[in-house]
Amino acid sequence: MFKERNWLHIFSPCIIVIIFLLVGIFVSLLDMKDSGGWSLLGVILLAPLIAVIVVIDIVTKRIAKKRIIQLWIIEICLLTICIFGFIQRWVR
Repeated sequence: MFKERNWLHIFSPCIIVIIFLLVGIFVSLLDMKDSGGWSLLGVILLAPLIAVIVVIDIVTKRIAKKRIIQLWIIEICLLTICIFGFIQRWVR
């Protein structure tokens, strides 16, 4: 009747990072008045990163359907590459 759900498959590393990025965007939006508009840069920088991580999540979940360890290893490696690329591009 009910499908058994594996929580490690649902809350993969990409989903955890997306939640943190959404919290960062939400905090940036709430801090807009106090920062004089500078918090908008946080939203501008984090929004495309969410789109990239969603694509990584969808692709890796299709590749590693029920193999949880393989999914976590692939996502952690791709997230590390994505974050280092982001740092190299925007933070100097």
